[in-house]
Amino acid sequence: MAGLVELVRELQGEVVRRSEAAAMWQARAEFLAGQLEVSRAEVKALAAPQQAVEASGAPESPEPPTETPRWKRWLLAIYG
Repeated sequence: MAGLVELVRELQGEVVRRSEAAAMWQARAEFLAGQLEVSRAEVKALAAPQQAVEASGAPESPEPPTETPRWKRWLLAIYG
């Protein structure tokens, strides 16, 4: 009978150790899932402006103005 009691104690200890390990891995998985959600939101936010430009049909880089702005002409006239 004493051997059986000892076996139950060992098995109970093993169950406790495995339960603690499972809880640790569960917490880690939840933490990583949260980080993944944040990263996906960041990627979506970074991709949104480009998608808006593509949807509007606007060129990706604006064309340079054909006429020199007045302020630039004024600076060129003063400072040459």
